[in-house]
Amino acid sequence: MTKKGLENSSTKVVPKGNVIIATRVGIGNSAVNLIDVAINQDLTGVIIDTSKIDPFFLVWYLHLPRVLMLFELFSRGTTIKGIPKKHLQELYVPLPPLPEQKKIAEILSTIDKAIEKTDALIHHYQQLKNALMQRLFTEGIGHTRFKPSPLGQIPAEWDVVKIGDIIEFAQYGLSIKMYDEGQYPIVKMDSIINGKVMPVNLKYVDLDEETFNKFKLEKGDVLVNRTNSYELVGKTGIFMLEGDYVFASYLIRLRPKEDIIDSAFLTYYLILSQDRLRQIATRGVSQANINATNLKKFLVPLPPLEEQKKIAQILMTIDNKIEAEMKTKEELEKLKQGMMDKLLTGKVRVKVGEESG
Repeated sequence: MTKKGLENSSTKVVPKGNVIIATRVGIGNSAVNLIDVAINQDLTGVIIDTSKIDPFFLVWYLHLPRVLMLFELFSRGTTIKGIPKKHLQELYVPLPPLPEQKKIAEILSTIDKAIEKTDALIHHYQQLKNALMQRLFTEGIGHTRFKPSPLGQIPAEWDVVKIGDIIEFAQYGLSIKMYDEGQYPIVKMDSIINGKVMPVNLKYVDLDEETFNKFKLEKGDVLVNRTNSYELVGKTGIFMLEGDYVFASYLIRLRPKEDIIDSAFLTYYLILSQDRLRQIATRGVSQANINATNLKKFLVPLPPLEEQKKIAQILMTIDNKIEAEMKTKEELEKLKQGMMDKLLTGKVRVKVGEESG
């Protein structure tokens, strides 16, 4: 924005090294501006006294959950909510000595940088996995001869088959009232995470022995989300949990024939093919549906069983790396929240300079 433009508008310039707070849209978001910044009415510039408070310390304090909750309580308005300036001015901020403030901000920023590096690693492995899936499911491992197929070019030794030819059966899940407690955990569509059935978001059902045996999940079962939004329909995960689980009606259970198809190979291929799965879905107003009949007609490549297992193992190795980094990120997030609560409230003091020796 030009100087003349600034003079003729309501926009204000916040000199670098101060703090900008979102007081209308995105209420509570805050950051230190590293350059002079022109702001509009959705933002408030806080010009600070740097002899008393470090801007980065202030931003970290403003990110405390309790402070963000206060911002929500302070907000006024119907269509667009905003925080009145007087409420912002009334916000109390703890003021440890300036060197301690800087040290606290440095500690928290170090954790944040570790989280960013972990995020970058997760992204790298996900990109690598996507590239490997594209290559392995079209080129296989070590092939030199290829042939055209309904799925495009594939290794000459591979076949193309319908899902119905490589499974024992396809089965819809239970349509039954669920409870927070009960006899058996029931897997729902939101229990499928990153290609696996996870023991999360579970409900419980009480069943007689015959019904339980009919719907009991076995290791290696492949679950496909048959009813969801168009973007999520076809989401697939493999069941490998210990214990007695059953599954809900919005899922289709595929029981692969072990002597023909590897469960993990099939799962990874269906994950790669979610766009194609959407094409066989029937679209409604807000949801899409894949029926078992159409799913059994869905075409998949069929390498020799040993090669299937090798392909699945390569992808599982990458998945293990992703899961390890995600766990590291989760631990770092917990550490950050814990350190914020302790350091920014004075529960734990930070020694600086000679005092730390």
